[in-house]
Amino acid sequence: YQKDAAPIYESLIGLGMHLHLNWSATLVATLVAILVISALLATFYRLGSLSGITTTILSTFAGICFIVLFGVEFNTAAIIGLILTAVASLVSSVIYCNKLKEEAYKGRSLKKANTEAAKKSMLPIVDVNVVVIVIGAVMYLIGGVLFKAFAAATVLGGVVSLVLNLTLLRGMMWL
Repeated sequence: YQKDAAPIYESLIGLGMHLHLNWSATLVATLVAILVISALLATFYRLGSLSGITTTILSTFAGICFIVLFGVEFNTAAIIGLILTAVASLVSSVIYCNKLKEEAYKGRSLKKANTEAAKKSMLPIVDVNVVVIVIGAVMYLIGGVLFKAFAAATVLGGVVSLVLNLTLLRGMMWL
């Protein structure tokens, strides 16, 4: 308890003669997590998993963009907010793919199954994303400076996740 631990960081981008990625432990762990989740989704939902992975990555990227746009500090709370946004988007896409699978098992054509899945999954998708948005708004109101990045990632990332999962996911599954 008497020794101080020096703060360290892992740079993701190396600046030298050429711009390159540093293969840090954080980057490798992130890529492995994306691959494992993608493999699980592909196992259960086959081609529909591409839509879910795309909307999840886009909503997480939007959360990062909003953190940068508003100039808030990127900290541990921001990472937790991005993870929460990604989980909400992933849960929303799993709900949609599950409803689509159920409708297809009932013998409906893919077009009709997509329409019915969109109707039946709309309220659960809205609920999941509204909960994330409310959590972010409450943490912004009662939290201090630390939670501004969390709020930027969850509130605005949740809105993007909601829009993407209601429009883009349905459109990609239609294709």
